[in-house]
Amino acid sequence: MHKDLTVGIAGVVISLLYSVQAMQLPKASIGNPWAPVLFPMGLGLVMLFVSVLLILKDLRRRKEGAATEAFGASKLGLAMIAGTIVLGIVYALIFEPVGFIPATLIFMGGLLLMAGGWSGWRGTLVVGFGFTFIVWYVFEKVLRIMLP
Repeated sequence: MHKDLTVGIAGVVISLLYSVQAMQLPKASIGNPWAPVLFPMGLGLVMLFVSVLLILKDLRRRKEGAATEAFGASKLGLAMIAGTIVLGIVYALIFEPVGFIPATLIFMGGLLLMAGGWSGWRGTLVVGFGFTFIVWYVFEKVLRIMLP
């Protein structure tokens, strides 16, 4: 199976499951009852739209006779996928006990080190701290949403 088609189909399935789960969120008791559902539902719809575009792009390439990239997993690619899954699990486990900032720094630092290696550790630090600070600032100061 080809890469874009595979990712597109997986994206459609995941976005549909995500959207169905978003509809299950409890409604707000004050204000607009649908407010807690709007952002996750919008995110699911955007993900569905992009996934369908990816499928259509792959189908159009095939129709034009252009070569499509076959899906093949290299050892490095599999290691990156496994590392990302492990970091995601660690992030989920330590998020509540240590809080947003340390957990996000560890997660972002791990991902960036995995992708760029130790040679770019300065950039990893800048991006990790910068991303964490920006997300914290947007949620805490702009949106006034408390992070753990």
